[in-house]
Amino acid sequence: AKRLAAEKGISLSQVPSGSGPGGRIVARDLDTAVPIATLQVGVPAPAGAVYEDIPLTNMRQTIAKRLLQSKQMIPHYYLTVEIRMDRLLRLREELNETLKADGTKLSVNDFVIKATALACKKVPAANSSWQETFIREHKTVDVSMAVSTPEGLITPIVFEAEKKGLATIS
Repeated sequence: AKRLAAEKGISLSQVPSGSGPGGRIVARDLDTAVPIATLQVGVPAPAGAVYEDIPLTNMRQTIAKRLLQSKQMIPHYYLTVEIRMDRLLRLREELNETLKADGTKLSVNDFVIKATALACKKVPAANSSWQETFIREHKTVDVSMAVSTPEGLITPIVFEAEKKGLATIS
């Protein structure tokens, strides 16, 4: 099916579901698929539609690939806690007043990145990655945080965040 799809100019991602064993895409599933060349990308949807297809920039494609790879390669866990931020927000305000002359402005994200780095140093197992046949425990803490911008989502990396101050992280 993969070879046939390539010959017909059909993206397998355009085939909604496969009718083969385990939902695999087979040759007969390609009969109703639309070739990529006939799809109109970036053209506004017809009047009354509630969406618009927007072509991906190279940056967004790269980000998506890296986020997917991260999700597949790094074990994830989720934790929810409630915290009072009053003291941190006051501290941030005071520090921003002090740093104003330098043009540095701290965000709450900067504090989260620093706290994450310190926590990973305190609990080295949390700063590890799966390597198929072994677990790699990293000696430095590189923290990446997704940030929304008008151009799209970016994921800057703060290398050796445990060694950096808040102003440098910012």
